[in-house]
Amino acid sequence: MPRARLIPGLDKVVDVAMDAGPGRVMTPIALGRGTRWLVAHAALAAFAAGDEWQQRFVPGRSADPADWLADLAGVALGTGVQRARTRQEIVS
Repeated sequence: MPRARLIPGLDKVVDVAMDAGPGRVMTPIALGRGTRWLVAHAALAAFAAGDEWQQRFVPGRSADPADWLADLAGVALGTGVQRARTRQEIVS
């Protein structure tokens, strides 16, 4: 993301936004199913870590632990949005 370097922190915002989708998609699969919730989040965390790791091999990119934390924040955001929507649908 060459242009993201012009605005400090923009790459973190993009990381959060990109990982909110998978967090939201995995939530209905895992909701109310005991340990599936933990397994789904562990899988997404591992995928995000793997994504950061593989960036070491891409010219101009690097593996950044802060990006991984932003990925996890995106998963949490997506999960929270979906859980709120699910609760709202149940109440309505």
